[in-house]
Amino acid sequence: MSQNNDYYQEIVKEPYVYNVYDTLDFINQYENSIINKMNKNLTKKFKRTTDIVYYDVTNFFFEIEQPDTDTTLDDEIISKGVRKFGVSKEERHLPIVQMGLFMDEQDLPISIETFPDNTLDHLTMIEALTNTVDKLNLSRFIFVGDRGMCSGTNMVHLLKRNHGYIISKSINKTNSEERKWIYNQTDYIKESNDFKYKSRIIKRTIKLKDTGENYDIIQKLVVYWSKKFYDKQYAENKSFLEFIDKLEKNPESFRITKMQSIA
Repeated sequence: MSQNNDYYQEIVKEPYVYNVYDTLDFINQYENSIINKMNKNLTKKFKRTTDIVYYDVTNFFFEIEQPDTDTTLDDEIISKGVRKFGVSKEERHLPIVQMGLFMDEQDLPISIETFPDNTLDHLTMIEALTNTVDKLNLSRFIFVGDRGMCSGTNMVHLLKRNHGYIISKSINKTNSEERKWIYNQTDYIKESNDFKYKSRIIKRTIKLKDTGENYDIIQKLVVYWSKKFYDKQYAENKSFLEFIDKLEKNPESFRITKMQSIA
């Protein structure tokens, strides 16, 4: 509360060390009302626009040895612990929490959600949208997410609410027919020696896991090659690529005996 006197009026008349902690229960209870009020004021007073909405997930760790336990009743989980072991962005083997953040075109936060860190990235998206963004009555927007958000169910959720999306996808996650089209050099538009791209329109059928319903969608696929990205990937995998090159040129040097394989 060292900043209590920095404002036109004091925030609290009699500050004490636990004032900040006391507000957390209030914020948790009225989270949606607070987010709704903030968004209305940002739109009204600062002309916030949400034609494009960005979403990404990160995590943060806690200095505790054991993860939170789940609360169960009659062998059914009624409350999940939030701090769980997972893949830490900071490579710490400590319980961590997932945080999903929505941002607008001006890089201003729209809302955040937290999840246990054993939650896969793409499984956070619909819950995060449903809890806050869907309730804000935003006009049609384009959702932008990385390949961690690539899920047919996520796309259908957006389309059913008249939103669009731009979501990246790893080539390794595409089917053989798509990879064949990607590797075929026909129809690429060459912007320069460092960049080229091509696109096409396809129709997909998504089967929703929760209802078993089939949902037809039309997608535009865009694939590109960038020398900048190629150089980055090559540098990250240089040692492995050099190993493969040596293996191809001199496979006899890499043979091992039956006893070595057992060891």
